[in-house]
This record gives sequence, C-alpha cells and structure tokens, in this order.
Amino acid sequence: MAVRRRWTRILAYALILLGLAILAYPAATWLMTMRYQNSLQEELAAADPVLSADMEFDLSRNPEKNLHISEDGASYQSETEGLRSRAVAAEREQALRDSARDFARSVSGNMGAALGRLEIPEIGLDVIMVEGTTTGALRRGPGHWSETPMPGLGGNFVISGHRTTYGGPFLRLDRLNQGDVIRVALPYVLLEYRVTRKLIVSPDEVNVVAQRGVEELSLTTCHPIYSAKQRLIIQAKMVTLRPLEGDPAGS
Repeated sequence: MAVRRRWTRILAYALILLGLAILAYPAATWLMTMRYQNSLQEELAAADPVLSADMEFDLSRNPEKNLHISEDGASYQSETEGLRSRAVAAEREQALRDSARDFARSVSGNMGAALGRLEIPEIGLDVIMVEGTTTGALRRGPGHWSETPMPGLGGNFVISGHRTTYGGPFLRLDRLNQGDVIRVALPYVLLEYRVTRKLIVSPDEVNVVAQRGVEELSLTTCHPIYSAKQRLIIQAKMVTLRPLEGDPAGS
C-alpha cells in the first residue's frame, strides 16, 4: 500500500507539473513577442519617425491630404479637388504606385523585418506588422503574405497572425463586424479600411484571399480559439489613404 500511495503521489505531482507547463507555455510566448514588438517599434521609429508609437492615425485631420477610393476601387480622388484636378490625382496615384513598388522591393525576402503598424480600434489592437509568414516571423507579430501586393498596387494585402500564442494579436478578430475601421500605416502611406465581410473556412480554401483587382485587406487567423481546424478571415475595403511621400501636389 505504501508503494502504491508513493506512486500515486508521484503521478499527481507529475500531472500538476504538466498542467503548469501547459499553462506557462502561452505566457512565455506572449513575453517573447512583447520583447520582439518593443524591438520592432524601435526599429520602425528609427527608420521612419512618422510611424513612432505616438503617431497620429486620425485621417480626419487635414482631409485635403487624403485620397478616397472610387466605388470600383480603380481610382483615387481628393474630395476637396474638383474635376480640374484630375491630372493632379492621377499624378498622386502614380506616385503612390511607385512608392509601393519601391517599398515592396526594400522588404522582399527580409522575413521578420518591421513593416508598419496595424490598428483596429474596435478590439483595441495596435501592433507592429512584419514581412513574411514564416514561423519565426509570426512570433514577432502579424505577418504579410509576401506573395500579395502592397497597398496602392490594386490588390488584396493579406496579413496573418496568431490567435492565442505569441501575443495573440488576432485573439478578438471574431468581434469585428461590417463597417468597423481598420487602419494601416506603412512608410509611404496611411490607410483606412472598412470591414466588408467575415468568413470561416477550411485551411485549404485559399481562394477567399485571392486577388480581385481591387484595393482590399484580408486578415487571417486560426479558428476556433485553441484550434487550427479552420480559418477566420476578415476582409475590408480600402476607403481612404494619405500618401506620406512622392506626392507631386506637395500636400
């Protein structure tokens, strides 16, 4: 009996330790990502001071600097400019494309490099995005699918992020609804998107993030919580942008 009780105690202690280890793992990954995010913030602010932690995301200020997306997502126009300024808008549009291509080339292949900021006020998210979706990159923050175009190039900008571990940036992504605001800040542009739809799909249904020739954003994460059985997709349409450089109009 004494031997049996001893082995019962050993088993109980082992189960307790196992439970503590299981609970400690997510916490450890969050601490790791917090350190990564602090480092990425410093990296981003040093390279692009405009994207510092105290940057102003409010595009309602100085609206004359904003460009608005047409219904078909094919053109940009400032609301404060009349028809005589179409040429100016076209120049701005071309400058934006050039800046987007230059930025894409600068980060190409640099997995885990600081990309820009992602803010979703509805769920209290303000996080640094990184380039790439490798295991190492996603431990640092939400990652850009490198095969998808940067904003300004007329396509679907796709970002993936963890739901529970490594900071769980997309933990509450399921709380978003149609019309909610998503903001993105990149070294060459500030952007505002509005959520258009929320999807739950199987991991092999990659067609939902296909390129459709319009300026949009897709956020992807595992679903349900603590499972990788499905994918939660939030898609949003670009509605407003503000170029940060290469603006021929000088605004």
